[in-house]
Amino acid sequence: MIDPRGAFPSWNALVPVVGTAVLLWTGAETWLARRCLASAPMVLGGLVSYPLYLWHWPLLSFQALLSEPTARSRGAMVGLALLLSIATYFGIEKPAQRWYRHRPRRAVWALVACLGGVAGASSWLLYRAPPTMAHTVPYLEFLTVQRDLHYRLGSAIRTEPCPVWGDHREAVASLCVASGPADAALSAVVWGDSTAESWGPLVQAWASERQARAAVFSVSGCPPLLGIRSPMRAHCELADGAWKERLIAELRPSVIVLTARWGAYVNEPAPDDRGVAHRIAASTEDPLTLASSRAALARQLPATLERLTRIAPVIVVLAAPDLVRNPFRALPRGLEVRPTLEKHRETQRFVEQVVREAAAGNRRIAVLDPAETFCVGPRCEAVLGGVLVYQDDNHVTAQGALLLRDAFARALRALGL
Repeated sequence: MIDPRGAFPSWNALVPVVGTAVLLWTGAETWLARRCLASAPMVLGGLVSYPLYLWHWPLLSFQALLSEPTARSRGAMVGLALLLSIATYFGIEKPAQRWYRHRPRRAVWALVACLGGVAGASSWLLYRAPPTMAHTVPYLEFLTVQRDLHYRLGSAIRTEPCPVWGDHREAVASLCVASGPADAALSAVVWGDSTAESWGPLVQAWASERQARAAVFSVSGCPPLLGIRSPMRAHCELADGAWKERLIAELRPSVIVLTARWGAYVNEPAPDDRGVAHRIAASTEDPLTLASSRAALARQLPATLERLTRIAPVIVVLAAPDLVRNPFRALPRGLEVRPTLEKHRETQRFVEQVVREAAAGNRRIAVLDPAETFCVGPRCEAVLGGVLVYQDDNHVTAQGALLLRDAFARALRALGL
């Protein structure tokens, strides 16, 4: 019901509020109140709920500061918070209540003394602690500047509305951003999953230099393939239906750019990956498995390229290397974010083979590999030449995308553009 992309609080906050109100309204004499809510486990849960409220958030916050959290580590912290809550209730709260009833004045002064001691000890520790994270402030300043640059570059080259009219206008309104003069010819169409919006600034900057337009169709979790289905992502049918091919043909671009986080559709998710597996299939009869995803991509990617190259030359952008951790969380803490080039090649081997076999001998297909720019030596960088390359663990920043200008120009020359 709650995810990072949604607003909070919103309607879902009413669920516990209304539920609590209904329980209070029904009263204490109902079967639910007498048999369930009055049971020993429920009463214990109520007694430790306030200590749990106090413990869980600091533990989860400190864990996020010290390392990249996973589902397993979060569960361990919640379990620890529950144990500490029970210990707090029986070891501190109940004795304090008894002491206050018998010696209230002493209890108050003891509390004041304890708070003063905690404040003094905290100040001493902060003063005496060595600067083990002296890199934190410079990195925070760097990340803030780079984040602002990313948004400025992105907003500077995007305009609305998209160059779409007729029957397709409503269908693509929420999927499309564009750049360039409204009356200019369309030079490029970028089509892909959420990575299309990340690579959009690269293509849009090229189009703006030609005083032309570029349109970016970005549909999260949906690879740019014709003839696939993905019930896990209901909007994929809208994004990848046959009408998409007709729309691109009507736009008549000079070049089509396909982008995706290709490996996400043909590999098992990493053990600490909090996202769900992206599964696709080529027909309604195929099960949504890793095997069906690989088979669908191996069949539909060459077929999609063959059909699109009838409209315009195509540049396939291979996946950028996935970082080990989100740079905004990891860099200030001195944690490693750079994946090895060997690991990246291993995870992308299947897709690269399919793409390069489809492109072999076809002069209307070029392949752009971000790893050739981002990977220096055995590792792939998150920061290159003072430029933050990534906005999270797999999407590039606008300035990171622009680092591929020379590589994009070479791909265009290979296509005769």
